[in-house]
Amino acid sequence: RVDTQAPVLTIPPAVAATLTGWINEASLPISGTVTETGSGMDRIEYSLNGGAVQALSLTYPNWSGNIPLSNGTDQTLTITAYDKAGNGVTSSTYTFDVDLDSPTMLVNTPTAPRRTNLASPVVSTYTVTDNGDSGTASVLVTSIGGAAIDAGDQTSTNTAGDAWEISLPSATLGSLGLVSGSSYVVTTEATDVAGNTSTATFSIIVDTTNPSVAITSPTNTATINKETEIRGTASDAQMLEQVDLYIEDPTNGFLPAVPTESFTGGSAYNLSHVFD
Repeated sequence: RVDTQAPVLTIPPAVAATLTGWINEASLPISGTVTETGSGMDRIEYSLNGGAVQALSLTYPNWSGNIPLSNGTDQTLTITAYDKAGNGVTSSTYTFDVDLDSPTMLVNTPTAPRRTNLASPVVSTYTVTDNGDSGTASVLVTSIGGAAIDAGDQTSTNTAGDAWEISLPSATLGSLGLVSGSSYVVTTEATDVAGNTSTATFSIIVDTTNPSVAITSPTNTATINKETEIRGTASDAQMLEQVDLYIEDPTNGFLPAVPTESFTGGSAYNLSHVFD
C-alpha cells in the first residue's frame, strides 16, 4: 500500500495567538488536531529554537503538550506531524519573546504614612526595574483600603529611566468615602510588557478636621501700654504640623510676610510670646 500524502496539521487561531509577542509562562500549553487518511498517524513533535525534537501527546485526532520556556528574545517554535509512511508536515515557524521575571518595585516617597485632608493630590514616587527584557509597561495604584482605583482616576508618569510618579487627585480621593482619623493602605502595581507584576504599598492617614487655636491673653480689644505676654492654645485631634503667630505692624496695619514666631511638633500647644 502506497501513502504519499502528508497529514493535515491544524493549530487553532486561539493557540497560534499565544505563540507571538511576549510570553510570561515557564510552561506554555499548546494543542490542536491532525488529520491522516492514509497509513495512519505515527507521531507529532516540536522543536524549540532549532533544538532537538521533543514528543507531543497524540490521541488521534487531537494532540497537545507543554513547552518549557526560559528567558530570551526571538525564540522559535515549529511543530511537525508524521504518518506511518514517513510523510511529514511542519507548521509555520512561530517567533516570540519570553520574560518570566517580575519587576522590582521600591516606594521612594512617602517614606512614612502620608497625611492627607483629601483636598490636594497624594503624590508617590517609585523606582521600578524590570528584571527581564520586556521593559516596564505601567505603574498604577490599584486600590486604597480595598477600594479599586482605575487607571483613568490617576496620573502615572515615567519621569526618567526607572523613576515613576503617581498623582491621585482630590476628586479620586474624595469619591472613596475615606473617614477622617482612619488609616488606609495604598497598593501600587508595576506591570512589564510581558504581563509580569509586582506590588508595593504605603499608607495614608486621613485628617479633614481643622485644628483649633485661641489667644487667651490679652483679651480681644484690650488696651496695651507696656510689655505684654501673648498667650494662647492650639490643638488638633491628630497632629499639629506648625502654629504660626503673626503680630500686625502698627506702622502700616499689615501682617508680616513671615511669622513673628512659630511653634512646631506635637498635637497641642500652650504658646506664649512677649510683645512690646
